Amino acid sequence: MKVYVTLNDINVIDGWSTVPSGVEGEIEAEVIEGHELFSLPPKLFTVIEGKVIKNDDAEVAWRNKVVISDKEQIELLKSENEQLRHQLNSTNADLMGFMDFYFNGGSM
Repeated sequence: MKVYVTLNDINVIDGWSTVPSGVEGEIEAEVIEGHELFSLPPKLFTVIEGKVIKNDDAEVAWRNKVVISDKEQIELLKSENEQLRHQLNSTNADLMGFMDFYFNGGSM
């Protein structure tokens, strides 16, 4: 199957399409049905002799970055969750104090 790609200055794909777009510098390349280009970031690929080739080192670096990013996001969510839990406990304590005051005939 034919794809039409644009390459950046270091010969890495920065965009692709299954139809010609007319973008300056666009080249035609061959891929098989279900090629990884369709499911991974294009920056992981280059074109050599008219074929789209994946850069395995770039993929490893990208996957490691995704994993690190996911771990950082999990830590951030844990921190936000703890802050919300603290706010909820504080609000519950305030509400219980108000209810105790209100229902037990306290005066303001």
